[in-house]
Amino acid sequence: ADRVWRAVDVKEGIESQTGITVIEQRLYADGEELPNRERLCSLFSETQDNVSLTLVRRPQEQAHWLSRVMEYGLQLRLAPEHIRDDRDVVMAAVRRNWKAIEHASQRLRADREVVLLAAKPDVRAFEFADDSLWSDRIFMLNAVQDDGTFLKRASAELAEDREVVLAA
Repeated sequence: ADRVWRAVDVKEGIESQTGITVIEQRLYADGEELPNRERLCSLFSETQDNVSLTLVRRPQEQAHWLSRVMEYGLQLRLAPEHIRDDRDVVMAAVRRNWKAIEHASQRLRADREVVLLAAKPDVRAFEFADDSLWSDRIFMLNAVQDDGTFLKRASAELAEDREVVLAA
């Protein structure tokens, strides 16, 4: 692989050699998964000649649902319960269509990162957030910055938090 290649370029090479599709592959360097757009040159210094990557193959069912939700996020509503509780699949679904958050498991609707990602294009996604998040200071700061009316959903403690109130 060339230093200017992206992780997805490596995955395409692996696919051509092994038949393992790009969507089934997860590449890791130093324990961190590489985003597809990550350039290999960012992984190692100018003096390094090589870097070790680890390939992990996703389960076929997960890869299948990832492919479906990446095409149309609301396909999540058709997924079995354990897939609606799969963070990778749900994150891909809400990236594609914020409304997919409605079909995520309760556990993932309590996941700050998942809900904030869904709410990025449309604050209506906050309506599907688990009640526990309204007591989460970081979540509340994000929510009220996007729409001050969400201050009414804050826990009693956060409703009196100066920074949260000012952010609204």
